[in-house]
Amino acid sequence: MIRIRRFTEDSFSQLDIPEQFFVVTDSEYHIDVGDIKKGVIEGVTGVSGSANIVLNFMGVARDLIITMDGAELVSKNDISRIMYDNPHYLVSNNFQALARIFSSRPNDYYHIFNNLFSYMQVVAKRSSDPKLNALRQTWEMRNPPVFEIEDALKKLNFRIDNMYDFTKVFIRAINSIDDEDYSGKEIIEELTYDEMYDLLYKAVLRAGEIFSDESEWVLKSNKLVLPKSTKFVIGMDKIELFNKWKNDELTPVEKFTTSEYLIERWQKQEELIENAKNNGYEYAVISAEEFTKVRDETMNTIADTDKRQEVLLNKYPVLEIK
Repeated sequence: MIRIRRFTEDSFSQLDIPEQFFVVTDSEYHIDVGDIKKGVIEGVTGVSGSANIVLNFMGVARDLIITMDGAELVSKNDISRIMYDNPHYLVSNNFQALARIFSSRPNDYYHIFNNLFSYMQVVAKRSSDPKLNALRQTWEMRNPPVFEIEDALKKLNFRIDNMYDFTKVFIRAINSIDDEDYSGKEIIEELTYDEMYDLLYKAVLRAGEIFSDESEWVLKSNKLVLPKSTKFVIGMDKIELFNKWKNDELTPVEKFTTSEYLIERWQKQEELIENAKNNGYEYAVISAEEFTKVRDETMNTIADTDKRQEVLLNKYPVLEIK
């Protein structure tokens, strides 16, 4: 009898643990800076072992980098390493890891399949199979059935722990769609189980390849227990103006032109700094505008992700844990 392994989050050795971990988030909306006083930040679902997430996300509606010693973080948190090259793992636990790399939630089927259909189109485009090429052309002219799949999955009871499960559930969902004219219906219904499995497997594998440089690890408890090595790096807008505001030195014109939104963000960042100081954590402030220039220049001129990370850490040594 063939046994299908139930894939769970990977164990790891000491050699797998990076020197440091990174979180890039927003100090005003994504976290409660008051949590810093408790040494635990609620709602953090993952961390990254690569500084490339700083380049990818800092400044894109995010103003805060949290960096921590790798071994110390692992010792204080229930954590697992994402296996980007394993489609069975990525879809296990009802899409838990796949949802994480898509910055989604496992039950947000619209977001998951909106992304996944894009990778299915990439696979179909590279295929010599005339059915897949026809499916790709159909979806280029008419959007894939994302809403239909979302609605169908919400009505089904299922458990997905590997790609075999996923293929069966996907076929069940497709067959349960009420719309008689959803995009690609005739072609999809012609695909055999093996053909559908191959298409889905390669699409999930491609998604993992695209996101692998983020080197994410999952926090199983959805909270981050802060190690003593934690350092908060705040990207502050208009630092010189902030210092004048803080010292009550704004001119009448500056008072009139400085937005309430900017002041509220400064206040939240000040609260974060105060909580970090009072709890013995390191902190640093960098210019958001200068960082944006460095990020754009690095991303536009350097293709290799390891080289990008090296350049970033050279320009911002404050990000490194000593």
